[in-house]
Amino acid sequence: MEYRVRETLEKFFKSYMNERNLEKTLECVSEEIISVGTGEQEIAKNKSELAQLLKEEFSVNSSPVYFVMGNYTETVMHPEVCCAFCVLTVRMEDSHGDFYSMNTRFSAVCGIEQGQWKILSMHLSTPTAEQSEEEFFPLKYGREVVRKLSMESNRELIRLMTNTFPGGIIGGYLEKGFPLYVINDEMLGYLGYTYEELVRETKEMVIETIAPEDRDRVEQYVMEQVQETGSYEIQYRLLKKNGERMWVVDKGRKIVTEEGRDAIISVVIDISKSMKRQEMLQKEADHDALTGILNRKAAIRLIEASFEQDRDGVLFVMDIDDFKLLNDTWGHRAGDQVLTGFADILKKNSRTDDVCARLGGDEFLVYFPGLDREKTAAERAEMIRRQFRELNQGKYGEVQLSVTIGIAVRGGQETFDQMYSAADQALYQAKRTGKGSFLFSYREDADHT
Repeated sequence: MEYRVRETLEKFFKSYMNERNLEKTLECVSEEIISVGTGEQEIAKNKSELAQLLKEEFSVNSSPVYFVMGNYTETVMHPEVCCAFCVLTVRMEDSHGDFYSMNTRFSAVCGIEQGQWKILSMHLSTPTAEQSEEEFFPLKYGREVVRKLSMESNRELIRLMTNTFPGGIIGGYLEKGFPLYVINDEMLGYLGYTYEELVRETKEMVIETIAPEDRDRVEQYVMEQVQETGSYEIQYRLLKKNGERMWVVDKGRKIVTEEGRDAIISVVIDISKSMKRQEMLQKEADHDALTGILNRKAAIRLIEASFEQDRDGVLFVMDIDDFKLLNDTWGHRAGDQVLTGFADILKKNSRTDDVCARLGGDEFLVYFPGLDREKTAAERAEMIRRQFRELNQGKYGEVQLSVTIGIAVRGGQETFDQMYSAADQALYQAKRTGKGSFLFSYREDADHT
């Protein structure tokens, strides 16, 4: 198994316990770390507070502490979020020079910050045979729940929560809509409800906390996975009280309640920032940096996908006449302005489902899925050609810019490569006939009006 964060935790313990080095210890933690120790006052809500606690500890005892990490376990919640648990055996010297050992339980949530794993939260506790009611987390139960959990369910619940603290905890009966079984304050905070508001607004149905567009998918997947494996992991959007959506990863498993009903308990982690980052990276990967429209690779992918829905379509392949002369005479800044202006024209003349892209240099394409009338295609080409001429008329002196367009109409069987080749041939034939024109593939006449 690939241990994603163990190296970071080992570095933390070595710096903290063996070396008693404050600076190296703090390198391993996030600025917003939440740390809970075994002592009543050992709580830090950020890096600064943790640093103060460590300074006080080191001033009292600077002697090295020896440690062994055992029973190490990781739970990958998301590519950039990982939870870890271990039994930490420490060996210390007392004031009389005698050594003694003790076992503690350590759990942490780690995330990637600036390319490196950092500890986001950590919790140290000492094992005890007895637990007072709701000692681990403040939980609120659905009205139908018998308050005292069975021992098996209790152990499973505690294991899930302690290994993944902090995070939203929510559970529902394994029935249609997942009637509410249990929820914690963190989850209520995610949703923006008080417990009373949640009960009133959702009628105690967990499915109502999920965005409507994701509900069917989530319910079907959870039911299938729990039946097959007893556990599941899924990403979806929560529906908050204010109507906003929040991306989360939900990891849960099946339990049996005291009254014998099947239920699920899950840990829910907010991954909104990570999803936004992924969406931004995906957009950067799919779009041309200068013009903001699609690049070649993304355009081809979308066009080929549209072939599965519509057999008809029209492809425009275009380039800007005398663009090299413009760059040589007026410079690349002027060239960039012309390219972005042309991209804006293409967007204005495209529908929502049309594919508009810059192929590179001064070459562009637009694909109109479902379009099968040459007359409509010709009208669109003329509109693009005329608007481009009007936009740049008289701006660049003797450089008279125009756009030439090659057009291919799909008959239902052609591949993208075949359509592109046909439109490209029409483009260069149109250029030989006269710049600033458009021509359909396999036709001899071009429109020069």
